Amino acid sequence: MARNRRRVEGELTFSWVATRMLLFFLVVGFLLGITFLKRRNLKMGDEVAALDRELKLAMEETSSLETQLARIKTPRELENKLARWQLGMTRPDDAQVRRLREPDADTDGAGRARMLVQADPVRAASKNP
Repeated sequence: MARNRRRVEGELTFSWVATRMLLFFLVVGFLLGITFLKRRNLKMGDEVAALDRELKLAMEETSSLETQLARIKTPRELENKLARWQLGMTRPDDAQVRRLREPDADTDGAGRARMLVQADPVRAASKNP
């Protein structure tokens, strides 16, 4: 038979111990979570700083390579390289250079018609008997 027990003042019961342990584990878990998040935040800050340094170095290297490319593209530098490689290439004479003028707005339609006639062999044959 089940006995009807009365609570004694100061007696430890299972529910009292369970609630205290649950509160203890919740507080410890909360504090560990905060610590974990702080450490992760510091680690991410270090990673961002490292990536910023890497980006700065890459930008400096890019700017130096751009200036080097601009220097290499100059005609004088190209002529020097051709002379070093002994390819026998020189600048073209003025007689070898053909200058084309830009089409005007009113001659644009006529130029297109000429290009179409030259591109189509049937039309070209019909224009020149």
